[in-house]
Amino acid sequence: WVYDDADAVAREVRGRRDGTVCFRSVVLAHEPGEALRNFYYQQLDNDAMFYERNRLGAHRGKGYCESLAAAGDGPVIFVFDRKNQRRFVDVDAGLVARVETLAAQRLPGTVVRVIKVEFSDLPFREQVATMQGADAVVAAHGAGIANAIFLRPRSVLIEVFPFGYMPRVFSFIVTRRRLRYHPVVSAPDHDAFVACLEKRKATEEEVESALATIRRVARREGRAMDQVRLSQLNICLRHQDLRPDYEEIAEKVVDDIKWLCESNAA
Repeated sequence: WVYDDADAVAREVRGRRDGTVCFRSVVLAHEPGEALRNFYYQQLDNDAMFYERNRLGAHRGKGYCESLAAAGDGPVIFVFDRKNQRRFVDVDAGLVARVETLAAQRLPGTVVRVIKVEFSDLPFREQVATMQGADAVVAAHGAGIANAIFLRPRSVLIEVFPFGYMPRVFSFIVTRRRLRYHPVVSAPDHDAFVACLEKRKATEEEVESALATIRRVARREGRAMDQVRLSQLNICLRHQDLRPDYEEIAEKVVDDIKWLCESNAA
């Protein structure tokens, strides 16, 4: 598996007092020396070094979707939901049903499986196996996306950000693993945002100032901004539940699955 590779980076990462290190910190190579960072990134760039060494599958091969169909199977889309903050709202009716309907229209004869999982509940080895078996992943922004290093090249990754908060910390994985990547921004969740501020004992003036910032963001074409530096604001932006445009996500993921099957046709 990846333990030797992870340990090489983890030794240079500031861990907790008990010596443990967050896997996300290992993947992002927080605070390593430049030589080690280059070594680690080189492994991610090199299929033979990273995948063969860790006994991971890297390529789908010609006739990929045809071979799945012959076995009565098809491409797999995983939707990673969360228990706490940044949960998807109405994801079954909103996304899963839309993907299944659209796939039936645009990929006739192809069985597309949509599986919703609580990714954080899975042991590490099962997280790796899940990523290895995925053709597309739809996930809320969070530490779990660090596991995208295990996706096969040309897999689809759709990262959903809470409104007003869009740190692109995993962009290097997208580039180095050659993923089909789409960032999607959710609609605002004012109730959760204000509740978080009030729980953190923000004053009425601070709450109104934060809401004014959100309104300014909304006027800028609804895009999330990473320029906001107020720590309390950032924390509470991350507490929003996610109500993205599920139709947009369904369109992107089905079109990319269609491209994946066509590009790997026999």
